Amino acid sequence: GFHSDALEVAYMALDSRPNFVVNHFTVGNIHTSLVSYIKNPYVQIFDINNYLFLFIGDLEKAISFYRSSLALDANFEPARNRLQAILCTLLFDESGTLRDTDNISAIDIPD
Repeated sequence: GFHSDALEVAYMALDSRPNFVVNHFTVGNIHTSLVSYIKNPYVQIFDINNYLFLFIGDLEKAISFYRSSLALDANFEPARNRLQAILCTLLFDESGTLRDTDNISAIDIPD
């Protein structure tokens, strides 16, 4: 629905202006929102492996675009904040306890 339309338009904007930091940030935000949408409790997921693949896949894409935002402008704080939020979500559970990091080893954690 709207997520795929938004992603399509964001990629068109990125193709049009590949050096515009906000375009990279926007694509990252849409990939992040896809993760939130997939985690919606009203969506029935029948294959847990597929669910985890989609979850990690969209986060990897989001991380990639937040990193490319920072590559274009190292002082672009919104991208830095989103990247830190994603990494904290991956590393810590709701109680603040460090997760088993063996489960997230596929994610390329930026420096």
